Amino acid sequence: VADLRASTPTDAGKRIVPDAAAESAGLRRARAAMAAAIDRGVHRERAGLAALRTRPVLARPATLLLPYSEAVARLRGATRHALAAVMADADSEVRALAASLRALSPQGTLDRGFAVVRTPAGEVVRDAAEVRPGDPLRIRVARGEIAAVAGD
Repeated sequence: VADLRASTPTDAGKRIVPDAAAESAGLRRARAAMAAAIDRGVHRERAGLAALRTRPVLARPATLLLPYSEAVARLRGATRHALAAVMADADSEVRALAASLRALSPQGTLDRGFAVVRTPAGEVVRDAAEVRPGDPLRIRVARGEIAAVAGD
């Protein structure tokens, strides 16, 4: 109060102490302004929600997925077709390999009329010079074995 220029100490006191009525009126104005700002914000958000609700995608969300579901269905069909083609190719290859295996197998050779000659010890005879006349032999044919004796 001593530093404030006033005509009297009472006048100085009045100048530094806020007026209660004026302060109260300022608080009322501030509260009203805040309430109005909140009301405007709520109104703006409600309008935004109403606008979103009117959009067809939100009214029927499945329409958003429809193009993707059609693409998935197309891709699923293409995958099935490709898988069937791969399986058919693999089946053909397996059949060809099985036929080659049968043709190259020892049993396939025997089925064509060839025979495997073995000594009693089980060794395969590849040359006639490996046996002498009178040696016992086992001859394996397509369906069974024949006991034989080497001749001249």
